[in-house]
Formats: sequence, C-alpha cells, structure tokens
Amino acid sequence: VYKRQGINAEYGGQTFQSWKRRWFVLSENKLSYYATQRDASPLGVITLDYCTVNEGDEKELGKKFCFELFTPERTFFFAADSEQDLADWISVLRSGDSGDVKKDGYLIKQGLGVKTMKRRWFALKDNLYYYHEKKDPKTDRYDFY
Repeated sequence: VYKRQGINAEYGGQTFQSWKRRWFVLSENKLSYYATQRDASPLGVITLDYCTVNEGDEKELGKKFCFELFTPERTFFFAADSEQDLADWISVLRSGDSGDVKKDGYLIKQGLGVKTMKRRWFALKDNLYYYHEKKDPKTDRYDFY
C-alpha cells in the first residue's frame, strides 16, 4: 500500500550535482526513488526514521516548490511540480514524522575519542537525544550527528 507516489526532481549526484527527475514511491517508512515509473528496481531507498521535512528556500536552491528532507545520514533536496504537489508531499512526509521535538537547547558534550568538551545543539525527540554543531535559526532544522 502506497501512501504517495509521483514525479519530483531530486538534487544530487556523486560527481556532478544537478536536478534530476525521478519517480518516488512512499510506502511504510521508506521513500524509494526510480529513474522512471516503469523501473522495477529503485535507484535508492531513504529510510524515514527520525527525519524532518521543511519547505526549501527557492532563492537558495534555485528551483520553485522545493523541500528538504533531513535524515540522520544526510540532507536530501527535492522539487515538486506545483505548489499543491509540494504541500501534499510535505504533509504526507510529516504525517509519518516520528514526533515533535520535546526539548532543545545548547549543552556541553564530551567526545568519545578525543576527550574535549564542545558546545552542541541538542534536541530531545522520541526519547532520544540528537545533536549537531549549531541550530539553524532560519529553519529550526536539525542536522543530526
């Protein structure tokens, strides 16, 4: 059973970063993407555990109707075909969001290998602490370590 499927543009690439049209299928807790709708095997699968999604900045990303998907591993950038499509994708991705941040703020963290103390932005979400170097005040996004 699919929660949502459709065409979006994805920004990425290993050697040359560019926008590419892909077919996306959201099912259970995974977002699979394919080169075309007819392909049987996905080019990739994004696990949506502990992800957040925000509307993207058109000026920053150079594309209309953009959204950003933040996972613990990396940040993904997508562009929908219309404003309604953008709202639908954000809504369905957020509906699977594992919860709201219950508490966040700066804490001092000691490293494992190097025993130095560093100031990090922490967020308590789903009874787990996530941290990153600093909070992005523009989007309140969490780039997890």
